[in-house]
Amino acid sequence: MADIKPPSETGGSSAAGKRRRADREPDSAETKHLLHFLLAQLRWQHGTRVGTFEEFDAEAARHDPELGAADFAAMSPLMEEFFSRHAKGDKWVPFHAALGEHELYIFTRIWSLRYLEESERYALACGFSGSRFPALFDEAVMDPCFPAAAEACPPEGRELLDRPAHAFRRGGPVHGRFLAYRARGGKLHTSAFSPRPVPRGAVGEEYTFYIMERTRTFLEMGQALHPKFAKLCAERGVLAWETVDSELQKAKWVGPTLSKMFLVSTHLCLPRLQLLDQGVEVGIGAQEAFKLLLPGIQPAKDFSMLPDRRDILLALHAKVSAAPFLAAHEPRLAPMARWCATEARAAFAPKGVPPECFGQGLSLLAFQVNLCEWRKFRNNVDKKRTAARGMGVNVGENGAKSQKGGMGKAGAGGGREKRRRL
Repeated sequence: MADIKPPSETGGSSAAGKRRRADREPDSAETKHLLHFLLAQLRWQHGTRVGTFEEFDAEAARHDPELGAADFAAMSPLMEEFFSRHAKGDKWVPFHAALGEHELYIFTRIWSLRYLEESERYALACGFSGSRFPALFDEAVMDPCFPAAAEACPPEGRELLDRPAHAFRRGGPVHGRFLAYRARGGKLHTSAFSPRPVPRGAVGEEYTFYIMERTRTFLEMGQALHPKFAKLCAERGVLAWETVDSELQKAKWVGPTLSKMFLVSTHLCLPRLQLLDQGVEVGIGAQEAFKLLLPGIQPAKDFSMLPDRRDILLALHAKVSAAPFLAAHEPRLAPMARWCATEARAAFAPKGVPPECFGQGLSLLAFQVNLCEWRKFRNNVDKKRTAARGMGVNVGENGAKSQKGGMGKAGAGGGREKRRRL
């Protein structure tokens, strides 16, 4: 995994304060817990999205013959709990964010439509975020307007792209499909985030109309933004994401959280822009992880944004991704990240997912995303920090390994390890 240059050291008392905080050594036990969770993210990603758990375990054992992969089985009960609530369904973001349920839907159902221009596919991907609920978007928009098996765009799809305000009008065919879907009890929005602020009076059928309006608004936002990307990235380079973020937040109903979601999807769909190669704004999810890795950095109940949060992120990333550090503390992580990336590319390139989505190391963006997942796991599932390298493994006096207790159904490949592959 490539190292990253440390934060620049400029003069002044403020900069000195940043250096002191960012240069602190992270808590050793918390860091080791994070490393083991990163391996678990890779394992469950491969086992539920790409291949099998047995394949992953066999490959991991090759890179640490002394320990093997027995400690992964001991993680199963914890991961079962994680997936039962805090990372249930579309709430889980795997090690590679492109394999999350929402992003996979964008790639396999929208980005695969080669009879549409890239700008049109991008607009639809933005429109999907009006609900981020595939069943609704399929029934109301994609299946009637943009059939997966079609060779050309049907007239209703062309009208939706050319005249979205008319296509999404109250009482029109699209609105009728939204209402029919809801009348059967269909869910209107993902539970991964909230569709707030909901307008006053938007209840019952008016709430359904509001979700449709969000869909139209975000589709039109994507149409307006796509032509600007090339110029923005050429002018601002690695800082282009800040301008794109500002443009996104000009749209109705788009705040910092939704904007970051759009930024990540844009980065994954359009890798040539290299939009988030240097990461993205550090949000509250990643910053809350700082409190675990750097105890005392901020009071537990203080959620104000740290002014030096990016410096802290860069320093932590440099520490955790450094090859000597990984070799000393978890020799399986770097080679397994490379192996999982190669396997994911082979599996999903034919489905239209760009190979750049599967970086072979721990990129800064991947580190941010996985910090948020780890914080959920650490604070809600593994409060006693039982997950660790070698967990569940006894090493006898002759060096022979044996597993503590039985593997159980989950550890043997049953239970949640048979989660539906997308």
